[in-house]
Amino acid sequence: MIAWRTDDIGFQRVAISTDQPLAFNRVFHDDITILAFRHSYWRSEQDRRQHDETPDHLVIRNAGQVFSARLIEARASAETAPECREMHLSGKRLAQIYEESHGVLPAVDFSSPVIMSPELVQLFWDTHWLFEHRNECTLLATTYLSWLLSAIAQRSSGQGLKASTASCSHRPMQAIEYLRAHFQDKISLSDLAQVCQTNPYTLLRQFKKAFGIAPHDYLLAYRIFRAKQYLQAGLPCSEVAHLCGFADQSHLNRRFKQRLGVSPGSIVPRTRS
Repeated sequence: MIAWRTDDIGFQRVAISTDQPLAFNRVFHDDITILAFRHSYWRSEQDRRQHDETPDHLVIRNAGQVFSARLIEARASAETAPECREMHLSGKRLAQIYEESHGVLPAVDFSSPVIMSPELVQLFWDTHWLFEHRNECTLLATTYLSWLLSAIAQRSSGQGLKASTASCSHRPMQAIEYLRAHFQDKISLSDLAQVCQTNPYTLLRQFKKAFGIAPHDYLLAYRIFRAKQYLQAGLPCSEVAHLCGFADQSHLNRRFKQRLGVSPGSIVPRTRS
């Protein structure tokens, strides 16, 4: 098992054995738990109801809910082994998330703990991966977390996001101005929303409506733009990576190639005739 904690949220990645039966009888988590499986199938019981848990299901359990679960089948593929990934949020952390949402986010309904949705499962895996590789981009990871919690709240409750009582046509441009001024820093979605005096969910919606992309897409594009300027001025790649908010030179190389199709080293400094 690999476990870590960031932003007061616990993360776990657990390998599942294909050689021995696994069963948990009447246990509970201390925190609110979100989990999904790969290449394994489980049967659980909670509140006198049985549930099948497959790789197409996302499981959400409130803190203190008693449940039982047993492994039905686990099989490895050529690429990946059976595993379970989990996220753990304290009640205090979830309350903080709702406070930051300014009433926009509907309450999560934990009465049906197993949600059938391959799209939601994929969003969970992507979010989990981003927090495991946090150096990719803080804004990207925290945006995915907001998308995940928003999707879970809406899917479990059957309610959409509530309209924000505060509207401001200048807010998306305010966000861009902040991103351009602080592009080299680690910026979370909550940080950006606080600067714009709104909540993360409203900011994401208004930013996408105004510019057609999410804030983290803009930040990456601007970082690459500035990196290209620094490279053309003759700065070494390692220094450019640091100046532009990338984790290291390999991170800069990877993102540069993805966006521009060439490596940073191919950028030749401009010379005067």
